[in-house]
Amino acid sequence: MGTSSAAFAWGAVGHAAVAELASRRLTPQAAATVAQVLEPGQSMASVASWPDEIRADPKTTPDVKATGLWHFVRIPGSAAVYDARQHCGPPNQPQACVVEQLERLRNDLRCAPTPQDRKEALMWAIHLVGDLHQPLHAYDDLRGGNDMPVVLRAHGPYCGPGCAPWPERTNLHAAWDYGLLGKLVPDHATLVARIEDGWMRTSEAQAPNLDGGTPVAWANASHALGAQVWRMTQDTQVLDDDYIRQAEPIVMRQIGLAGMRLARFINEAYASGACPRR
Repeated sequence: MGTSSAAFAWGAVGHAAVAELASRRLTPQAAATVAQVLEPGQSMASVASWPDEIRADPKTTPDVKATGLWHFVRIPGSAAVYDARQHCGPPNQPQACVVEQLERLRNDLRCAPTPQDRKEALMWAIHLVGDLHQPLHAYDDLRGGNDMPVVLRAHGPYCGPGCAPWPERTNLHAAWDYGLLGKLVPDHATLVARIEDGWMRTSEAQAPNLDGGTPVAWANASHALGAQVWRMTQDTQVLDDDYIRQAEPIVMRQIGLAGMRLARFINEAYASGACPRR
């Protein structure tokens, strides 16, 4: 999962949807700060995939490539919960995982030393909250499913009447990053509308403090869902329409939940005026 091509959770469509859902739930103060931090014409949705884009650039530097470790957390299926000493980064980079990077970003959103640093902190926060809610970004077996080959043979609702599916050979991680979404919706606006009109209206989504918690708690919950995804898949490597029916509620919930939690993460960061001593 540490390679530059293996950790693009939710793809551009999913990350833009997380960002758009969050932007609708910002406080006026946070929305004003976001507008000040970003450049004119930019939105949270338009910069949501920036951390993936900079790694994919063939001219990128080794330091940028090394940020590939920030997008996930290595909790194996045999572990019940996150342990920072075992699951976050190699010994020489003990904070190189999504959990510890989000803890850093709580302060850097408002306290990073330069305007560019604060802008990059915002773009990272937007992206990494989304990453942490993709279940296989917190489930390390077979490199988060990168080494589990599957065939994505589902029509999906987006395919429509008369549309014939084709066997698409991929891996489980890529299927959950963007393959399933590609079968469900044509673009992020459609995805946002479906989540707003669907999961966001459920009693679960209205539960008090569902948008709260810590990156550690989010990682543990995503890890548990990763185990569910693993059980769904391990008996067959063919992801058909029955599989997509099981996966769809998980995908919609996790993207909606990420949007809610990202909004609160940003709201709380920009509401504080305190910065730690450097």
